[in-house]
Amino acid sequence: TNVKQFYYQDIEGRDFSGQLDFSTNQIAVKGSTNTMRGQIDLDGRLFFLRQPSLEATLIGEGLDINTFFQQTNNLGQQVLTSDNISGTLTTKTKIFAFWDNRGNFQPGQMRILSAIAIEDGRLSDFGLMENFSTFVNINDLKNIQFTRIENYLEIADNRIYLPAMFIQSNAMNLTVSGEHDFSNTFEYNIQVNAGQVLTNRFKKHDPKLRPI
Repeated sequence: TNVKQFYYQDIEGRDFSGQLDFSTNQIAVKGSTNTMRGQIDLDGRLFFLRQPSLEATLIGEGLDINTFFQQTNNLGQQVLTSDNISGTLTTKTKIFAFWDNRGNFQPGQMRILSAIAIEDGRLSDFGLMENFSTFVNINDLKNIQFTRIENYLEIADNRIYLPAMFIQSNAMNLTVSGEHDFSNTFEYNIQVNAGQVLTNRFKKHDPKLRPI
């Protein structure tokens, strides 16, 4: 099948090309589409049982992360939104999703495993970072640039799990890990380099700073 353009809620795609296989109580979909200014390859299977379920593998290349957040409703949270982030996203994601016997989606049963990489990223006016103004010039925190972030994410039990990752930015370098649930209760663990923090605290703001 070839689909010139399609929509699912706020998600937009075009030029889907792939194959649909129909068999007893299931549909298998395999193909690729242009979306979010990049490309996604999809390999999934939807099971039409008394309680339907979905298993899918997504491989995304060159996705615009700002558009990704816009079209996915900021992944169901309001701490970090499309107003705050930009960059290019690459991801390999495995999705397990479930519905009840009335067709209602069951977010508590959903499980997602995802390897992500963000390049040439930028955080703008991200309120959470202003908590670091004691250590870093507040102007440096309004527009944070970072080179590349790589990590694995897991979503299970209505909660996002973030393993420790190292972030190199123009404001400071830090290691972050934590958990974030769908009701926007979160706990993050943050480690910074004390010597670098002291140096940055007393320097003048330079809007041309590149990632350290």
